[in-house]
Amino acid sequence: MPERLRQLFNNAVAFVSRLSLPKRIFLAALVVILIVGAYFSLTYSTKVEYTYLFKKPISLKEIGVISAELERLNIPFEILEDKYIVVADEATGTQVRIELAQNDLLPASIKGWELFDMDSWTTTEFDRNVKLRRAIQGEIRKHIESLNWVDSAQVSISVPEDTLYTDRASDVEAAISLVAAEGYSDRLKDPKVIKGIENLVARGIDGLARENIVITDATGNQINFFPEESYELQIKQAVEENKVKDHEINKIKKKIETSLHGVLPRDRFRVAVDLELRFDKVNIKQKEILPVVIKKRTPNLPYDDSVIKENVKVSSKTLKENFEGLGFIPEGPPGQEPNLPPGYKESLEGKNIYNKDEAINNYVNGERVLDQQEDATEIIRKSVSVTVDGIWDYEYNTNGARVLSNNKLVRNYTVVSVEELQKFRDIVQGAINYNVERGDSVVVENIQFDRTKQFAEEDAIYLRNYRIRLALIYGSITILSIILLIVIIHWIRNLIEQYRIAKAEEEELLRKLQRERALRDFDDMEISETPPSQQEQESIRLTQEIEALIRENPQQTARVISTVMSEKN
Repeated sequence: MPERLRQLFNNAVAFVSRLSLPKRIFLAALVVILIVGAYFSLTYSTKVEYTYLFKKPISLKEIGVISAELERLNIPFEILEDKYIVVADEATGTQVRIELAQNDLLPASIKGWELFDMDSWTTTEFDRNVKLRRAIQGEIRKHIESLNWVDSAQVSISVPEDTLYTDRASDVEAAISLVAAEGYSDRLKDPKVIKGIENLVARGIDGLARENIVITDATGNQINFFPEESYELQIKQAVEENKVKDHEINKIKKKIETSLHGVLPRDRFRVAVDLELRFDKVNIKQKEILPVVIKKRTPNLPYDDSVIKENVKVSSKTLKENFEGLGFIPEGPPGQEPNLPPGYKESLEGKNIYNKDEAINNYVNGERVLDQQEDATEIIRKSVSVTVDGIWDYEYNTNGARVLSNNKLVRNYTVVSVEELQKFRDIVQGAINYNVERGDSVVVENIQFDRTKQFAEEDAIYLRNYRIRLALIYGSITILSIILLIVIIHWIRNLIEQYRIAKAEEEELLRKLQRERALRDFDDMEISETPPSQQEQESIRLTQEIEALIRENPQQTARVISTVMSEKN
């Protein structure tokens, strides 16, 4: 320890030793307080001060979206109680809110002045009229000027007074003038940046729409007018509206087709649907005066025993006043000359009569107050047209075959009756929830459809099948004829063969008989010419008869010879 420090320490010890006990205790307490204070001062001076991004709780889904955006921007943050997001400081919070507004990621639950963490200035009517507008303008200007590319900003807000007449109410409007910092003039031409400021201001002021915000640069040129984007938005909106319209038309068409399909084939009717839609949200407020139901109808009674009155008396007041004779006539202060004209007092005597009858009755009526918001898509009117084709029947001849004329089938057309068309119209009206007060239109007519192509195809198919049937019939006849011809030819061939065999056998038999006869003749020449015996004569007679029989029936003779020869063999 250096000599000087040792000397100071010794002097301090000597000084303390000379103090009394109470002073020593006080000095020790003072030293402890100083040490503790220094510790807490150093601790809290090094602690990071966080600020809430939004003071109002937000949902987990919104926390997830904002957290992803903060991670993309590399901005440190913390989540408290799954409801709040905190960042390092207020400047960071302002920058984050600007970025979220540029990307249209501001929470839906944060509305109005809550976006700027502003306290309520509407404590009294006086504060509302005097300080509100200036405070809002200043807070918005502060947020805009916190951007690094903004040098200065001027904000003007027009908040109309509340009125009971909605047709006289004005819109909230805002005008903003921006001056870019040096080197950042290109930011004024970036639609994303300008739209971010629009979103920030529109979400920060209740009742302010984006179309009522005008942002200009230092020269007065409006920089938040994007005609190309507006045109694209209109195109996109028109496409979405057409999608909704097509969806509704297809849904109604399907209901009609399903209803008619049970009584008509699908190819006999055509459906066309058109809708008039309104895509604007409409708030309806109306008050209806209803009669007062004193007694409800008793269930299961064949008659109505309910008691209904237009109104019911709840209270009444009757006042009657009657005054006769002379009333008080002021004549001035006592002791003074009366201020009445001469003869006036005498003229009033016996003529003052006053009567008053008043009856006040308070009645109550039944009433119903409706406050509803209609959907953004409302069907204003439905128009449906259904065309129904008649019935086509084929014409048949007496044999039950279809009649052909010029290679076309002959058909007869039967129109749809008026009664059937009315039934179809009732079916369609029931399917679309027909409402005559809405101006719905349903037309069902009988129109002969053009079926030229269909009939040509049917005729071609029928002719092709008809020709195939004819070809099959003629082919079958031809095949049967050929088979019959083959059988006949085979039969004739067998007959010819049998005749040839019989002829050959006959010739062979004749040759044999001739040889035998020649031999007998030769023998007879050698024998003396003696008359033949009776047996020889009989043999000659039989031979002659056989020869005659062979000449007359050669086939039968051939069969007999074949039989005899087969028996010998």
